[in-house]
Amino acid sequence: MLFYVARRFLYMGIILLVLSMVTFIIIQLPPGDYLTSYIAQLQKSGQIVDKAQIASLKKQYGLDIPIYRQYFNLTMSHYASTGIFRNRKYRKLIRRF
Repeated sequence: MLFYVARRFLYMGIILLVLSMVTFIIIQLPPGDYLTSYIAQLQKSGQIVDKAQIASLKKQYGLDIPIYRQYFNLTMSHYASTGIFRNRKYRKLIRRF
């Protein structure tokens, strides 16, 4: 019985991981992103947006890092905000990434 429960928890973890990856990919699929829409809105209102400002906004929103890092940062920020990683060992591990 213990083996059955452990196996079910393992399957649950795998399914949650795959589901979160698929959801993240679906969110990333449409062309453009929030920053592109925001820049277009600024330009439409008459403001001039230079390349330095665009680079700063990309860094602020985390769009300058690869997609796998964006996924990792999103999932880890969620778990960190829920209190799972309040332990000192986990915080040290998260800071390394």
